[in-house]
Amino acid sequence: MPSDLEILDILKEYNVPATFFLEGGFVKDNRDVVKRISDEQIVGNHTMLHKNITKYTNEEFIKDIDEFEALYKNITGKDLTKYFRPPMGFINSEKRKILYDRGYTIFMWNCKIYDYVHNDDLGKKYVIDTLLPQVKSGSIILLHTLTDSVPEALGDIINSLKDKYQFSSLEELV
Repeated sequence: MPSDLEILDILKEYNVPATFFLEGGFVKDNRDVVKRISDEQIVGNHTMLHKNITKYTNEEFIKDIDEFEALYKNITGKDLTKYFRPPMGFINSEKRKILYDRGYTIFMWNCKIYDYVHNDDLGKKYVIDTLLPQVKSGSIILLHTLTDSVPEALGDIINSLKDKYQFSSLEELV
């Protein structure tokens, strides 16, 4: 079972909201997974190509986000939630203005682990031991679906945090 589906199963089991910031290649290659994500969680725009958006011309950037929105709607039949997370966290005032003018809310994160490289899996213990000390009230946790360790650790992470914190969707934070 792909880790994306395992993650969805765990989030559903624990009734924990999440936002999946997807990139266009993933959406194109995983249509059934994207449909399920859109039925169970929030989906936000993470660009078509997952490149540093500060290097795009404004026209290239607008084309990228419009193409992502159209692809998402074509696959799910739904309008995309206007949430954006810039690839690698790179953004400038020019791109912020474009996003705000188009109705987007930009989200960053304050808790993360090294889990964003395929086949570079540091293990479940690493995920838990690195992530949990970072979490505080109001944290936005960034996790990727590229390793087996995230789904392996997710239930333990939720169990460790659920008595101390309330899980909220980004919609509740806006």
